[in-house]
Parts: sequence; structure tokens; C-alpha cells
Amino acid sequence: MEISFASIFCLLSSAPNSQQSYPPQLPNSEKHIYKKTSDTTLYLYVYKPDEWTSEDNRPAIVFYFGGGWVGGSPVHFSSQAQHYADLGLVTVLADYRVASRNETKVKHCLEDARDAMRYVRSNAKQLGIDPNRIASSGGSAGGHLAACLGIIKDRLEEISSAPNAMVLFNPACVLAPIDGTDLSSWNTKNMKERVGLPPEELSPAHHIKPGNPPCVIFHGTDDKTVTFDTAEKFSQLMNQVGNDCILYPFEGREHGFFNRGQGERGDRDYHKTLALTDKFLKKLKWID
Repeated sequence: MEISFASIFCLLSSAPNSQQSYPPQLPNSEKHIYKKTSDTTLYLYVYKPDEWTSEDNRPAIVFYFGGGWVGGSPVHFSSQAQHYADLGLVTVLADYRVASRNETKVKHCLEDARDAMRYVRSNAKQLGIDPNRIASSGGSAGGHLAACLGIIKDRLEEISSAPNAMVLFNPACVLAPIDGTDLSSWNTKNMKERVGLPPEELSPAHHIKPGNPPCVIFHGTDDKTVTFDTAEKFSQLMNQVGNDCILYPFEGREHGFFNRGQGERGDRDYHKTLALTDKFLKKLKWID
């Protein structure tokens, strides 16, 4: 299994440029402050079903945008968020700090991702959410964060940031050598500097154990940014210990194939990933 570290940490995003406007303009959402840092205020953008009431106990999905931990915008998953709000879920688009705006490292992105999930769970009653039915979701770097939440536990937190399910789009789940993986071309010093920790500490594949949340993964077989074999390895390790992990390969697809407006394919892959996610959520009995 070969992984290009340079490609994983490049400035490429898993979303088209048209989906990367920042600050985001999301008029159909509620804006919640979930965190303040020394240089920024971070928001969650919440979508509620039309028939929502404060007495509800609905499942929810928290989405994390892609952008190489360097850029990106919560606008990325706005279409998916609206789709699942229309199906009766409460959906959340999470902002988090990135290197281009905040000079942060990957470890800081994960800190924000955890705080976003903790906010949603601790405010579940006000949001009409079942705190035991919250999924994490994301693409590319956002998929990495969503996977970290489900796989790498924070034992010091009072309110759990662990999701109850994971929906991952071309996620970066292998950040360090595993099972004989050849990463001899990587610059280990730069890897540690970029992540802010030894990379294996934030590599979801290195922390898999029985009892991790059920997971569905969508990945293009021709992805050169986060290679398909890393998704295969992650899925294999999940299932080996008895976890429920479904990997859907999209033949000939490259990075970000699941977004809307993908050239000649248009929205076909976008709609297919929605349909397969619907199937996954029906299996969990989160939607009818």
C-alpha cells in the first residue's frame, strides 16, 4: 500500500471552488457559537426539519468540510445537510480552524471537531436531538476528523465527542506506516510538524478496536490525493475486529467525486452517495 504524504497534505480540497466561500452564507440554517479562541469565533450551522419542535428526540449528523486541514468552508456539505433535514434529521455544519486562516496544525482541527460534537451532544435537548444517535461525517480532511472522533477516544472529556455512526467520503484514515506500508518517501520531520504530534497518534487506522461505531465509506478507486488502498486497509481492520464498516468503491473516480457538478457526470455520484447513505441510516433505523 503506497501513500503520498505530500498529496494528503496538499492544498487541494475535496470540494469544488464554488463550494468554498468563506465566511459561509447559509441562510436556511441557525447559527450557534460553539467556541471562542484567541483569534476567532467558531460557529455551527444547524438545519432543522420543517416539523421540528423542542420536544423532539431526532437523530443528527455533524458534517466537517474538506480542504487539506488548510482551507475549506462549512458550505461544502450544505446540500447534504438540507437533504437529511428534509428526511427528518437535525443536521449541523461545523466550522473549524485551518492553517490558511488560523496558522493551526491538524491537532487543533481535531480539538475543534471534538468541541463541536460536544456542543451538539451537551445541547441535545435544546436542539431536539437524541444524544445517542449522532453521526459524524466529512470528506477528505473532514473525513479524517469524523473518523478520529469515532476511533480515537479522548479519555479526559466529561461529555463524549464520540459519534454513534460515521459517514466518510474519501477520508484520510492512514497517516503513518501500518502493516508493512512503505512510506520511505515521506519526510518524517515535516509530517510531525504539520500534524503537531507523531502522525500515528492521529491516524484512525492505528487505533481501531472492537466497539467502534458503524461506518460507511465512499472512495474513488483512482483517488490520487487519498489513495483507495488506504480506505481498503481501514475497512479491513474495522471488520477484522467485528466492527460494521461498509466500503463502497467508485470505479475510476478521483478525489471529491461525490460533490455536485462533477463535469460530465454532473450530480450522478452525488445522488448515488446520498442513496447509499440513506440505506445505511435505514439500517440503523434513523430514517424510515
